[in-house]
Amino acid sequence: MITNGLNTVSSPGDLSVIGNTRLAMQYGINGGLGYKNWNFSFAIAGVGKRDLWISNNLTFPYNYEFGTIYDNQLDYWTPTNTNAHFARIYAKAAGNSAINKLVQIRYLTNAAYLRVKNLSLAYSIPEALLKRISFTRLQVFFSGENLFTFSKMPKGLDPTSTADKGYGINYPIMRMFSFGVNASL
Repeated sequence: MITNGLNTVSSPGDLSVIGNTRLAMQYGINGGLGYKNWNFSFAIAGVGKRDLWISNNLTFPYNYEFGTIYDNQLDYWTPTNTNAHFARIYAKAAGNSAINKLVQIRYLTNAAYLRVKNLSLAYSIPEALLKRISFTRLQVFFSGENLFTFSKMPKGLDPTSTADKGYGINYPIMRMFSFGVNASL
């Protein structure tokens, strides 16, 4: 008989600790390169190892009575699809849906990620041209923030999120672009 014992650390029954939500192997890399009048800089950050248990509408098909099924959830058990990723789903999220969503290794999410935090490119107008227009410095630049995130999280979920919201709702990481001119007289 499979049991969870007293559901305590000293009496876990057949349960065991899986995963680790700690941010392990955090890293960041930044650098720059200059050539003639061009300057390029970048900043990259990420986490090498982190496990998350996420039980929401974006990770489980038909998660609740009025839920839906997304593209990434179409591989669920049917009599003709017995080797599916997800267990059988039931009308109104009934049946053994709650048991199918007990914490287990199969649905533990790899939350490791790499994010391109910043890319910047700038061009400084040559001094010979600046003397004609009475500037000592004139630089045109373009910068992008939070451009890409590479992770194995379900589409729409941010790997830096700490909350397991029932509907998968999180405030999104905003992508931002800047363009400007730096000038000195």
